[in-house]
Amino acid sequence: MKKLLSLLTAFSLTAVGASNVIACNKNHTDNGPSASTDIQNLNKIAAIAKEDFDKFLFKKDILGDSSDLSKTYQWVNKDNPSLTLKSENKDQKYVIDYFLNIFQNIFDNTNQKIIDEYPNYYLDSVPLSFDKSDVTIKINFIDLAEIDKKLDLKINNIDKVKAVRVDFDFKYNVNFKTLTSPEEYDRNFNMTNNFDIFEKLNDGTLNYFQDKLINWLDTIKKINLNEWNGKGFLDKFYVE
Repeated sequence: MKKLLSLLTAFSLTAVGASNVIACNKNHTDNGPSASTDIQNLNKIAAIAKEDFDKFLFKKDILGDSSDLSKTYQWVNKDNPSLTLKSENKDQKYVIDYFLNIFQNIFDNTNQKIIDEYPNYYLDSVPLSFDKSDVTIKINFIDLAEIDKKLDLKINNIDKVKAVRVDFDFKYNVNFKTLTSPEEYDRNFNMTNNFDIFEKLNDGTLNYFQDKLINWLDTIKKINLNEWNGKGFLDKFYVE
């Protein structure tokens, strides 16, 4: 038996995360009004960065059908479902650089946006900085055939489609004057060699989940959270 919810985790559902903003400063000791304003500005800048990352960073799945990107699908399988990419490997480095280029464009645009809003404070510095060594990219196997079979979707040519979920995590610094706040952000998304068929599987899986949820809701009138048995709810989402 396998939970449908477990199958759903194979897909990216646009999960994102970011740390809370905490101003760190080793050299600045002023606790007066100016220091308070600086911390407020630092937090505002951090919020701008997060908002931009939420809006623009890997918002859509990636089409990976080139010969170099297609190698990615060979690195994970049922027995080895996850792999953290290493730049020491030539083929993996290509994939890392491919995603880093996409990321770098968004990161640079966000930096320039903040500089335009605070032009007097970044004459010879930048509001956001990161090191490539602080970027972690992990790929995760998506068993498309198994999902198709267990949910009885019967999608044509599913055996010809490959896909992985990509977990992209990076650490960066938010800088304002002498203040620096270390931050971390993660985004996950899918890469596939066939958008059309992959979307059919993705939609079919979500529709299956939605139908199960609606059917369950139709069987109840109300939920008393103090007495609710979560196991009974999750049992509705088991598939053979």
